[in-house]
Amino acid sequence: QHNIASDFEAGATPAGTEVHVHTWIDATLREFVSQIQEVHAPARRRNARLDVGVVFPDRSGRRTLRKLAVVHSSRNSGIDARTLKALGV
Repeated sequence: QHNIASDFEAGATPAGTEVHVHTWIDATLREFVSQIQEVHAPARRRNARLDVGVVFPDRSGRRTLRKLAVVHSSRNSGIDARTLKALGV
């Protein structure tokens, strides 16, 4: 299920979809997704598609969602090797 930026207003997180991940800025998208797969069973499905994005407050304080990439659970693509830093996180 995809969320919209307003789902995160006032510090809220969408119920049932929150996953806390602690990682380094030089982690690749594949490493980041591997961490999610360790704790979130649906992400381990062979046909799983993970849309990676960042939610942050804009200058007016409203939550903004910036999509970073789409990563497939069982298939590597060129974007998998990019670091979070290279993606502007």
